[in-house]
Amino acid sequence: MPDIGIVLALSLVITFLAQRWAGLDTPDSSFYASLSLFGDQITDRVPITSYFWTRLGYIGPVQVLTTVFGTWMGFAAWRFFLIIIMIASSYFLFRRFSHRATA
Repeated sequence: MPDIGIVLALSLVITFLAQRWAGLDTPDSSFYASLSLFGDQITDRVPITSYFWTRLGYIGPVQVLTTVFGTWMGFAAWRFFLIIIMIASSYFLFRRFSHRATA
């Protein structure tokens, strides 16, 4: 249980200290933000199925989060989810091969 607390604490610190969002001033960020907000309305017009993994790994989860929490809180929840995955995987990897203090 202390490990989970450490991971959550580190994730919250990084969430509040790191840059919040890259902004919507690049074509890619605008495109992926619109995909997460309007998913099927955009990808259904694409004649090829190359967006399958994008739908599964990004569009679907972010669209659910933005529908439930609203646009910016949904993006913030997705960001926190990604940060917690990175922190948890790094922490438990270091913890496996060293001590808790080192991790």
